[in-house]
Amino acid sequence: MRALLSRDRAPERCTTVSSQPSTRLAPDDLPPAALRQQIADATRVSVRFERGTKWQRTRLLCDCVLCAYAGAIVTSVFSKKEYAVSAGALSVCIAKPNEWLCLEARMPAIGPAQYHAWFTATHPGGRVEVADVCADHYPAEVDHRALAWSGGKRPSYMWDWADRLLPDIRFAVDTAAIDQARAWYSHHLDLVHGIVQHAFHLVRAGWGVA
Repeated sequence: MRALLSRDRAPERCTTVSSQPSTRLAPDDLPPAALRQQIADATRVSVRFERGTKWQRTRLLCDCVLCAYAGAIVTSVFSKKEYAVSAGALSVCIAKPNEWLCLEARMPAIGPAQYHAWFTATHPGGRVEVADVCADHYPAEVDHRALAWSGGKRPSYMWDWADRLLPDIRFAVDTAAIDQARAWYSHHLDLVHGIVQHAFHLVRAGWGVA
């Protein structure tokens, strides 16, 4: 697993390892719902376990970057597909018709470090798979901003085709945010390595892979 975290390769690209177990997905399929849930849960648990109480003041930012990189690596291993980390602005419809939670990557009032991170895979035909495994932060951010969540059940993760998430969930890629996420990741490789190892073993045990 250490090879996946080498500084010698572009860190937003998470290539697969052929010796690891695979769910043998068809190239144009999403991972099975049970595997998506398992990876999302294992990644969040592992991030919070490995980071402990570090960076509490920037927990949302740190968690989303760590979840994106760890989730992309673990998913790549199990699906044998390449996933890439992305970052930028996030808009979530929290109440119909037009009440939104927005994390704007370049809003000066928030600061340059305020952005969201997720991971994606582009499938044959150009359809994009989007995974945000720390969507459980959405309601907490709503509460923090004294807004009202009325969008139904509070999500623990979002993982679907990008076109299915529209119009209620909107991810807008920002290259500056990707560069910031990459820089943060490259300075915390040991932490990410620990998260990946922890999450991988949780998924492997829960998914029933020998």
